[in-house]
Amino acid sequence: MLTMNMNIKSFFLVVLISTGSSALSQTNSVVYKEIKGIKLKMDDYLSETYTSSKTYPAMVFFFGGGWINGKPSQFAPHAKYLSAKGIICFLADYRVKERNNTTRFEALMDAKSAPIP
Repeated sequence: MLTMNMNIKSFFLVVLISTGSSALSQTNSVVYKEIKGIKLKMDDYLSETYTSSKTYPAMVFFFGGGWINGKPSQFAPHAKYLSAKGIICFLADYRVKERNNTTRFEALMDAKSAPIP
């Protein structure tokens, strides 16, 4: 069971998605939440051979750092590698103490509001 006292360094979620757009190039970034003037983004990494007519496995990465520091780019090499293998990857940002003077509770609320496809 996950409790708020656990120091989770990182985790990911595997899902299957199907989108409705035409072939896209590697990286796109979307603001998924704005709170107190802070824009939180989710980056996606797609294969060069991506096509909207197929369903792909996907991974969502939430960076580690104990809710104190870190940034989504921590998993960019992983996302690039996996997207080249046909797995769509999403890197989600959330507020952390060092950048935004927030607690783990705000970070968790941000992560929970990230739009998981």
